[in-house]
Amino acid sequence: MLKLIETDSNTLYNSIISAMEIMTGEPLYPGDERRIFAEALVQVIVSVVNSCNVACNGKMLQYAVGDALDALGARMGVVRLPAEPATATFRFTLTEAQSLDVTIPEGTLITTDGDIYFATDEDLAISAGDTYGDVTGTCTVDGSEGNDYAAGAVAQLVDTIDKVSTAINTTVTSGGSDEEEDEEYRERIQLSNSTFSTAGPVKAYQYYAKSADSSIIDVVVDSPSACVVNIYVLTDSGIPSQSVIDAVEAICSADDVRPLTDQVNILAPTAKTYDIELKYYTTAEDEADCVASIEGDGGAIDQFVEWQAGAIGRNINPDKLMALCMAPAGGVGCIRLDITSPVNTSVGDFEVAQVGNITVTHEVVEE
Repeated sequence: MLKLIETDSNTLYNSIISAMEIMTGEPLYPGDERRIFAEALVQVIVSVVNSCNVACNGKMLQYAVGDALDALGARMGVVRLPAEPATATFRFTLTEAQSLDVTIPEGTLITTDGDIYFATDEDLAISAGDTYGDVTGTCTVDGSEGNDYAAGAVAQLVDTIDKVSTAINTTVTSGGSDEEEDEEYRERIQLSNSTFSTAGPVKAYQYYAKSADSSIIDVVVDSPSACVVNIYVLTDSGIPSQSVIDAVEAICSADDVRPLTDQVNILAPTAKTYDIELKYYTTAEDEADCVASIEGDGGAIDQFVEWQAGAIGRNINPDKLMALCMAPAGGVGCIRLDITSPVNTSVGDFEVAQVGNITVTHEVVEE
């Protein structure tokens, strides 16, 4: 953040005391009630000045956050992408075949454990003689928390429906995404200037592709031959789903986006799998904290996996893994580390590194 106005407390203190002495025409020694009053004002003035500095910085795209960033985006016609709910296909099975159609009403609820709920998107009519029918369902809560429930995991029918015995998801729940965060939104605002060109620049395609879904974290644009544009898309959950690819294709192929001669292809990057096999060393005193920092949820291993899969074409780099294990942010690192895999490996321009098997052990040694 830039210091657009003076915010240093010592400088402000000296300025206030000097101004008071000039106004009174005499020095204000420690213990003087007028000096004590001035010293009390310093804390208030420093707080106000810092708030003003933050507000001034909020007018610049590089430093704006939250509502201030939304306002800057609105000036460019770029709106923050909202959270989207997860979806899946659900199969409703009857107790037995019926002589008349059975209708499952829109909005019928199915849950995993009473925490996450899915509601059917439309009425489902199971024809006479059939014993089951399929319908799509959408999570009742926007965001990524509805993602990644395996087929069969959402199977508790909340609403009792006559002649229906079970309801179960037949596909993995996916497509949920959180509201676009400030950094991703800021990048799209920066890229939006490229959309003023009608020649199909790389950054314009990147802007439109990232605008299709808030789960998209990286876009690579390539032209292997004249008038052919390949757009590779990566999401925060890895290889994009077909629904994400379709959304990107729809926005990048629109008549007011795609140059007339461009053939636009939306593609998923190829997964390049690597394994993690390592052994780290710690002391008895630090063992519990070290294990949590390295192997726990959100620990060094998880951070490395997320970082490695965070960009298309990012080379596999064990040095990054070593740095995270030996000096984890806010945690206790190991004192030594033996990494068997991964090794330094080049990743293709249209590939993304994804973790395979993870084998992590540790040994307690004397300090």
